Amino acid sequence: MSNAGVLSPVVGIEEVAEIIRRRLTDLGRSQGWLGAEVAAVLGRDQPFVQSAVSQWMLGITTMEPPIVFAMERALGLRPGDLSRLLGYLPVQARAEPAGVEAAIQADPHLSDNLKRALVAAYREMRG
Repeated sequence: MSNAGVLSPVVGIEEVAEIIRRRLTDLGRSQGWLGAEVAAVLGRDQPFVQSAVSQWMLGITTMEPPIVFAMERALGLRPGDLSRLLGYLPVQARAEPAGVEAAIQADPHLSDNLKRALVAAYREMRG
């Protein structure tokens, strides 16, 4: 099973590179640390070499989806903070269904009276 669906072509590589650089600076961490952390998240025995990390940080190389998702975790970012910019959708970022009652309540086209009636009817049908 894949961890990602491709949403669009790579369009945000420079923005991703900038986010990585800023996040490493904010954390006070090195490229070596990032290479080791991303490798650890992926379960690799060997860290990514500094030259690979440097290419990520300069926007020279497009990262594969698993690397991007691991980098989000290693840098303490939310799923999708980097990957969406590259056209990848992490499984964790997919919206969960809100449920029938929540959907009824969120619908701006329904009056409060109609919302109450629909929720009551739904609860009656569910038993």
